[in-house]
Amino acid sequence: MDEWGDGFFFFADARGTTGTNLNTINGTTFGVVKLDNYAYLWNDSNTVDPISHTEATYSPTTTFTLSIERNNMVFKLKVNGTTVYTISDSNSAYYLIDKQSIYPSIRSFNTYAEITDYGIEKTAIDGIVTDSNLDDWKILNVWNDVSASAKTIVDSTNANKKVTFYSLLTDNGLHLAVEAKHAVTSSGYWAEWWRNTNVEFFIGVSSYQNQFYATELINHGFNYYSFVTTGTSGNYTTIFEGFIDLEYLTHIGAFNGDTLKIGYAFKVDDLSGVKDEITINGEKTSYWIVDGLDPLLLNDTITKVSKSVTPTPPASSSSSSSNKPSTSSSDISSNKPSSSSLTNNSSSSSTIRSEVSSEDISSSSENSQTSSFSTITSEVSSEDISSSQEQKANGKKGCGGSIFSLTTFLPLAFIAVLVFIKKQKNI
Repeated sequence: MDEWGDGFFFFADARGTTGTNLNTINGTTFGVVKLDNYAYLWNDSNTVDPISHTEATYSPTTTFTLSIERNNMVFKLKVNGTTVYTISDSNSAYYLIDKQSIYPSIRSFNTYAEITDYGIEKTAIDGIVTDSNLDDWKILNVWNDVSASAKTIVDSTNANKKVTFYSLLTDNGLHLAVEAKHAVTSSGYWAEWWRNTNVEFFIGVSSYQNQFYATELINHGFNYYSFVTTGTSGNYTTIFEGFIDLEYLTHIGAFNGDTLKIGYAFKVDDLSGVKDEITINGEKTSYWIVDGLDPLLLNDTITKVSKSVTPTPPASSSSSSSNKPSTSSSDISSNKPSSSSLTNNSSSSSTIRSEVSSEDISSSSENSQTSSFSTITSEVSSEDISSSQEQKANGKKGCGGSIFSLTTFLPLAFIAVLVFIKKQKNI
């Protein structure tokens, strides 16, 4: 689902006995529901409930796997590894955009779930995983060159406030990273992205048509990106990573030959008094820019590296030197709950294994960006937990009212995979 509430919802039907005391689960099927402006369109022609497939059934007493496999605008919905339904959105039935970013999530309705084990797996390009962790940059064969050419801005009155911009241009595309130490942060704005803590770049052409930006909530122009802010008031750290493929850079006129020009900026200013200023060249500003120069001036030039950037594996390693992107996984928890029967009774526990995955995708469009893709693996338990998660969802910034109606869902219960899709404006 995107910031306008559009997308789709792949679910396991966990309907139980009607009424207020739901003690058993009678549902045995799977379905997919179209979302439009935060509404679940159960009667829409693009909603399929149940999915008709021999493998699209389950037993509440048996563990099963849900997965979504994406190849650009084609989504394969799978149960236990078998494709039971395919969404091919060439007619924009689900408002999908070619090569857009997606955000998978797991959600349950009226049967409470505790996620006890999950992880995120992303494909590495040039040995770099876009995950707001720069450790993989620091073991690249070209790290010394990348570090030497990095641009750092330090507050002349407070050395603890600073930002460093890293860049790497390869045959695959442009990698960018930003590490900022700041005292104030701002978030929660969807449409007005510039009011959030943000990074901004102008690439190739001094024009807003070639503007790239990112916040914790959204990004514009990047095939893959990660934006994470941690810390407490007075001591925040923001780490951004982004990747833009070479085909798209060439298409927008940003790359021609072996170099491209770029301008960088980092900013915290919600235009309502929440801002973080530093002093550059004797002037205070919330616009943290290299040499005090507007990034539209494209005051840095990046040259494409001509050698392999990935670390050379040890002699004893059996890994191949293939150029195919490798995969890196960052597991958040390793606790593996056991499988048991699935019920709506909060006093008895059960396990559903839900897995969201995607394949390495190929670039096919000139006009917009390649989608990000990731893998999320989850263990879901139907133990009774606080409903505060549901309340938080209803109160999210950018939502025009409740995300779902309890009146609509009281007779129903679902444990499912919800795909969040972020639309990007045309450049």
